[in-house]
Amino acid sequence: MNTLTIDDIQNSAELDHQEMTKIQGGRMKLPGQHIGSILTSADGDPVGVYVDGVLQNSITDGFYHG
Repeated sequence: MNTLTIDDIQNSAELDHQEMTKIQGGRMKLPGQHIGSILTSADGDPVGVYVDGVLQNSITDGFYHG
């Protein structure tokens, strides 16, 4: 078994709590935006989720309304 030790790469910058709360899922949160696990397009618009041809969430807000 080989071991690789890397010493010449800079340490990642640590974010403080204030900076971390601005980021969710790799995207910046916008004021007034719902916080949750909704699927969005690259533009941030909710994406409809279908299971067996049946819409499972609202394409208006991205949340399940069953």
